[in-house]
Amino acid sequence: MYTVIVLIVLLISLYLLYESGVIAFQSKRAMLFAASINGMKAKFGSCTGKITRIVRFKEKREYTVRFEKNAEKGAVLLSLTDREGHTLIDSGEEETYTLSPVPGKRYTLCVRMEKASGSYKIVIL
Repeated sequence: MYTVIVLIVLLISLYLLYESGVIAFQSKRAMLFAASINGMKAKFGSCTGKITRIVRFKEKREYTVRFEKNAEKGAVLLSLTDREGHTLIDSGEEETYTLSPVPGKRYTLCVRMEKASGSYKIVIL
């Protein structure tokens, strides 16, 4: 019984950390992968999958999102969507984006890798 309670508390804690944007959910297959715990930067080899994290903007102002990627092979894509599924960022050739999000609203930041090798870094200013 004690084990079940500990497991439930652990799962709730992980969910709250994900919802607050502290940790990222990772679903990937890779030969080599090293990333920050919040998913904002990573180095990888032969990677297919995605990393998602929650982002909340505190102030009502324009934010600059810079997506620095170095894909030696494959594709690395960035997307930012709101809870209703509206896309604010869908990466292409552009690597710097300006957006005016609603303060406190929950956004999902997703990095998708398709048979990619290289690195990426996301900077929000």
